[in-house]
Amino acid sequence: NVIDLDKLAPGQIMGKSGHPGGQAMLKLAEGRDVTVLVGSTHALVKDETMANWLRRCSVGKVDDYPSVRQMLSTSEERSLSLDSAFATDLRKAVRSYFATLASAQGCSLRQAAKAPTWKLVMVFLLWTVYTICLWSWLSGSY
Repeated sequence: NVIDLDKLAPGQIMGKSGHPGGQAMLKLAEGRDVTVLVGSTHALVKDETMANWLRRCSVGKVDDYPSVRQMLSTSEERSLSLDSAFATDLRKAVRSYFATLASAQGCSLRQAAKAPTWKLVMVFLLWTVYTICLWSWLSGSY
């Protein structure tokens, strides 16, 4: 299917805020086959939910758009498939892992997939130490 990215902009079907990835992410998708990108970044979204969003944003089939068909025929990304046995097994394994984690923590699948606060604090502290060391090295005091 060909997707109208304008429908994912703020004020359209996604509501006031628009696509959670922002306009920059939508710009990256413009004029490309993003089947693999969409499948990998939305791996935890239920298939029915994803199909509903894609149906709401679809403007037709690839065959209805000769320029898109031409672009896809020369695209290297075309060789990647989300329907392969490996991709299907991997999605099932990831969903199963996070479903088990969500059940154990008593939270939603989406919350279970997010990094805990302590990891975010650790990343911030490590980034701070790195920045201080880099600044010291560049200023010659290290």
